[in-house]
Amino acid sequence: MTGMQWTWTGRDGSAWDLTAGRVRLDKRPVGGVGEPEWVRSVRSSAGQSGQRRTAWSTAKARAGFLPFFLAETEPAARVATEAAWWASWDVDFPGTLTITQPDGSSRSIAACLQDDADYEPAKDPYTRPTDKLAVNWVADDPWWRGPAVVRTFGQQASQNFFGTRYGPPFFISSSNILATATLTNSGDIDAPVLITVMGPATGFDFTISGHRVAGSIPVVAGASLLLDSDVRHLSATSLATDGTRTDVTRQLAVADFARIPRKSTVPLTAQLTGSGSVTVRHEPRYRRAWG
Repeated sequence: MTGMQWTWTGRDGSAWDLTAGRVRLDKRPVGGVGEPEWVRSVRSSAGQSGQRRTAWSTAKARAGFLPFFLAETEPAARVATEAAWWASWDVDFPGTLTITQPDGSSRSIAACLQDDADYEPAKDPYTRPTDKLAVNWVADDPWWRGPAVVRTFGQQASQNFFGTRYGPPFFISSSNILATATLTNSGDIDAPVLITVMGPATGFDFTISGHRVAGSIPVVAGASLLLDSDVRHLSATSLATDGTRTDVTRQLAVADFARIPRKSTVPLTAQLTGSGSVTVRHEPRYRRAWG
């Protein structure tokens, strides 16, 4: 049976097979693949047993450990590979660490360099390779993420964009037509939703599990409107054809942004005025790298 596949995509775009490539994981334990460190807001009182939670628990940034060795045997190639490997890591701009299961499912995390884990190379790497190398990494966003789930629909009266797997046929035409579908979040954490309206359109009305976002914000052909329910940047943003971004959140008629609850399937209803298209996107978030 084939085991898990580990890959690293550097911040410079380079791709590294950590299972059978030039840089490979060694037998030392890895870190950062289990539960994040949780922070609980609680209150305790003298004379009372236990404690009382005063707010929802949150997770700290995730710290990880990646031990590896260089599989190169030729000295100059080994030195060049090590240089390229370290160049793929940055302290401010993340790369992506991905773990793929034998069944093809995968989870990824955006990771930055913390340090080189007390790097102690041989005095002359051309004559004596360093036996043990490692990266200490940090993920500002602590969640492992599954592949994005994307649903796209538009003005194509002969095409069923959702099919029987995701609910009844889902069509949008150039007039005000209401459509329904479902969205599934397989993750351990509630998932924010990013809705993109591509012009031309003059109005929209979306309801996800009872939460509604609606407005009459014009979107010309070639432009788009982004409706983002992520609490870190909860907003409606107009993206003009020249790339100019404008915050239009205050122009929404209704702004009850939705998140898809963990381990659940929720209904979506959509109404679009115009001949544009709509894309609904979310990423399942997990507490662990697998399991």
